[in-house]
Amino acid sequence: MENRHFEYKFKEALKKLNDIELALNESSIVAITDSCGFINHVNDKFFEISKYERHELLGQDHRIINSKHHSSLFFKELWSTIRSGKVWHGEIKNKAKDGSYYWVDTTIVPFLDERGKPYQYVSIRNDITKRKAYEEKIKQIAYYDPLTNLPNSYWLNKQLKKLLLNGESPEMLAILFLDLDRFKSINDTLGHHHGDVLLRRVAERLKKCVPSSDFISRHGGDEFILVLHSLKTVEEIEEMTEQIVKEMSLPFYIDGDKVLTSTSVGISLFSKECQQHIIPKDADELIDRLIKQADIAMYVAKRNGRNTYEMSSSSSNERIIKTISMENELKYALERHEFQLVYQPLIDLKTSDVIGAEALIRWNSAKFGTVYPNEFLPILEEVGLIVPVGKWVLEEACKQMKA
Repeated sequence: MENRHFEYKFKEALKKLNDIELALNESSIVAITDSCGFINHVNDKFFEISKYERHELLGQDHRIINSKHHSSLFFKELWSTIRSGKVWHGEIKNKAKDGSYYWVDTTIVPFLDERGKPYQYVSIRNDITKRKAYEEKIKQIAYYDPLTNLPNSYWLNKQLKKLLLNGESPEMLAILFLDLDRFKSINDTLGHHHGDVLLRRVAERLKKCVPSSDFISRHGGDEFILVLHSLKTVEEIEEMTEQIVKEMSLPFYIDGDKVLTSTSVGISLFSKECQQHIIPKDADELIDRLIKQADIAMYVAKRNGRNTYEMSSSSSNERIIKTISMENELKYALERHEFQLVYQPLIDLKTSDVIGAEALIRWNSAKFGTVYPNEFLPILEEVGLIVPVGKWVLEEACKQMKA
């Protein structure tokens, strides 16, 4: 009676094990290896996804499906975990026999002997290739510019933060702010198609100029930001920038049209000595400041005739910040009635009689006080306000003359 009860329990346990094995084989990719990692069992799903025949897999280790996507450290840590008797879980990219790649969510369970040492490993995998492709698509949308396929500002900030907070940060880090010269004119005269193609060609040309370890992003419009961290000295950075400026001035050929442009570049620098003072909460502010300094230096390069570069400095920063601030104030100066006319008499030197007067404009700014024409007239011309202000001068002079 006792034997029959034991036999019944044994058959019941065996059936449960068979049911579990059946369910596992139907739902997952299963492989069993010995303590050295050599495969001694695979289920149908394993050789289906790997494209290898069963006999090609048995006796091999998992290097047969290694995609080279993961580092040696990745596998070193994996083996360290399972050899210590612990379960390992993670995502692995593998390579099938036909050269295609697939991703699997993997759990490796070590089976231990009576001494607590692994004598075999069971790996249970689930195909997540479609999910990873979807994640990659989302990442592409979130982190990359759709026109040039370059990383966008969001990606740039993440990478910069990682670089600045890394304990092994580079000796010298340079941020180059590039703006294409006369891009609006190209867009207006040749059309947006040519403009879009030009931006893509610029991105391709920049990739050839910059070492692969450094990175390029499209900041928006015709602006690009380069982060150079593989160069060691200011001289090397300047040499690289000169090469970029030279390359950008070479003609682009688009649909049979020869398109000429150039670039103005601003550079801001960050050295390793400053890195020790950074804490995570300050990183975003530092990145904003470095980009702003490079942007201001680029603005100086524009004012210096374009097709050149300028290194950021405190004096140029102050000057350009004042100019930008003046631009903003001048946009509202007319409606705020901040302009004033003063008159300089014209004298006949023979008779000493006053024969007329020259009307001169002054800007009585609430922010800057009295500003003379040599300071603000060039800004009015640049921002397109010289015509309405000139019209006001003429009308105001006529009114005052009549009065």
